Amino acid sequence: MSSYKYKKTTGGDDGDPLTLNETGIEMNSFTTEEEVKPGNAEEGVVEEEVVQVPNQLPRPCRVKTFYMSWALVTTGLLFGLILTALFGHGSKRSIKWCCVSQQELTKCSEMTVYFELETLQPPLSCQKKDSISACVDAIDSDTVDVMSMSSQLLYQYRDKLKPIMAEQVYPAHHGSNSQAVYGEYFVRAKLRNRTFPVQCNESYCTDEDTYFRSSYIVDNALKHSLKQTGKCPNNISIQADLARSLHDCAAVFTTVTALQNLAGTGKINESDIEVICLNASLTTLSRYMECTRIFTPTNTLVVSNKLREGTDAEMPMLIVELFHVAYLYFGRDGEYFQMFNSSKYESRDLMFTDAALKLIPLLPKCTAEAYLGSTYMEFAGSSVDVDNRTCFTKAFPRPIISEIN
Repeated sequence: MSSYKYKKTTGGDDGDPLTLNETGIEMNSFTTEEEVKPGNAEEGVVEEEVVQVPNQLPRPCRVKTFYMSWALVTTGLLFGLILTALFGHGSKRSIKWCCVSQQELTKCSEMTVYFELETLQPPLSCQKKDSISACVDAIDSDTVDVMSMSSQLLYQYRDKLKPIMAEQVYPAHHGSNSQAVYGEYFVRAKLRNRTFPVQCNESYCTDEDTYFRSSYIVDNALKHSLKQTGKCPNNISIQADLARSLHDCAAVFTTVTALQNLAGTGKINESDIEVICLNASLTTLSRYMECTRIFTPTNTLVVSNKLREGTDAEMPMLIVELFHVAYLYFGRDGEYFQMFNSSKYESRDLMFTDAALKLIPLLPKCTAEAYLGSTYMEFAGSSVDVDNRTCFTKAFPRPIISEIN
């Protein structure tokens, strides 16, 4: 209610103030003509009183409107916070795998479907590039996140990439004492009845399977271990299979696994195979560790070696967590999909080596050089001395390579 202001004039017959029905009342926007202005002595002294009527409390409808508005505002803020939590933290961006062939892309795309069916997180997506170098550039620029890579490629791109997981593989031979390994040993070998060293017009041989899997090692062997006993030979011929190579050539350059597998078939007795050490001495196949220094580690999952910031800082760990769990579902015994099997796609070693058993996490400080090891770095022509203890945990140690020539 508004305040009412009225005036009374002294000197009248009664001293009572005017009633509301009399002239001279002033109410808000109107006054009477008999109003006496203050300060006019001739018209008498005017005393003005202001009576304040206490304000009423807000009307109930206004109170309801206020609280409803406050409720809407707070609800909107809460809803915004929930959306921020869901999209900013609750859902992680997908891990982007780089493929270098259509067959690899097909396998990768199928793998993403099975990962999703098992609700494996973060989600996986696949991108195809025209070449390995294009994939490396994409990883270096954070366009994609991860790919698998052989040791020779890891050495080639060691300035841009770092390994975060390594394959543990079964050797090709499955004897009673066979164990899963983290790499392959290369040796020079010959049959017991063959004479060594050979003449310069003779060459070493290797088999097609060894060359397909390790062409870099075979090619560089000419510059390294095969010349340790002199300037011969000057080339390596590729034979269809290892048994023929041993029979037709004075010596072969191959892997211990291939020799052990051949002996297991019964085509050649293991006792008839001799390993040639770097100092030209000979030893049995079972004692190959005494005279080989060529060791190539297994394939790895690689990421950019650049320092990551923000949400991408945890990406390497998310990749490790995803694939360390994934092989438990889709390893060698997967019912519907097998990560370590490429026969369905009419190829081999797609994404992972077909002989792989599991994926082993590497320590965060592991570098390409540390993973490859001193012997491999020396074989590849680098004199860098590294300590691979920065890569492997005590639970998954790498075997020690013999220093005996």
